[in-house]
Amino acid sequence: MHLTGLILFIFSILGLIVWIVSTLSLLGSKETIINRELYGIPLEINIMPLLISLVLIAVSAGMAWG
Repeated sequence: MHLTGLILFIFSILGLIVWIVSTLSLLGSKETIINRELYGIPLEINIMPLLISLVLIAVSAGMAWG
């Protein structure tokens, strides 16, 4: 159970890092900024992967060290 929790914890951290990098690249994209200024398109950031990663981190930490 501890090994499973540790593996899940590592993959949850990696998923969180991927979400952060993809969000930052979306925010820094010139095309996104141009589209927002020209067409008034709101920038929507999907926070569901963030919430799932945070829940998995909490659960896996409890499994690994609980």
